[in-house]
Amino acid sequence: MRKINIDVVRHNIKGLKLEDETRKFTNLFSKMFVEMINDGLDQVDVTLVAHETIDNALKNLTKGWNTSCSNCTSGDCCHQLIGTSATEVALLADVIIRTNSSVDIDRLKRQSSYIANSKVWYNQTMGDRRCIFLNDLNQCRIYKHRPIVCRNFYVVSDPKLCDTTSVINTVDNLNHPIMDAMVTAMTLYDPCVRPKPYNMYLPKQLRDSLIKRGYKK
Repeated sequence: MRKINIDVVRHNIKGLKLEDETRKFTNLFSKMFVEMINDGLDQVDVTLVAHETIDNALKNLTKGWNTSCSNCTSGDCCHQLIGTSATEVALLADVIIRTNSSVDIDRLKRQSSYIANSKVWYNQTMGDRRCIFLNDLNQCRIYKHRPIVCRNFYVVSDPKLCDTTSVINTVDNLNHPIMDAMVTAMTLYDPCVRPKPYNMYLPKQLRDSLIKRGYKK
């Protein structure tokens, strides 16, 4: 991978509308990721470091909070349109190929036709919106490697509001600048989407990556 100019990344951060605390963390994480990439660490390894970093931070941030996500078996939030980075897609594709896992490529293709925005996404049936990584018990098959946006999702409102069967409800999330900063930083150094954050969606990117790697299940 080509070297990344940290000054370009910092310039892109200046152009974003961020709260001061979020901007501080975004600069911190971006510098860390760029240094790792420029030192020769590949995309998968950088993503693993990012996941470990955010998990350690969230352990402290979520202490004392009783979230509705504890022991969740509904999988309601796993029917949403998920944004991700090319590095996370690379990790997921690597895990799928390496573990010889089965993935519904046809559903990924159908989902890819509804990724213009969240409103369009909900024009699908509930079954087609379902994340391809959910098993029959609504448990995540790739929980250890799930994207950062999934790791950040801590609901503190009534779990009944998570139901998206027929309507999109508004839920209350536990939020902290470090959460948004990590997602923004991962996307800003991403050579595929720089300088616009949040513009990669999982279904199309993962399908394209798997096909490119010769996945045929």
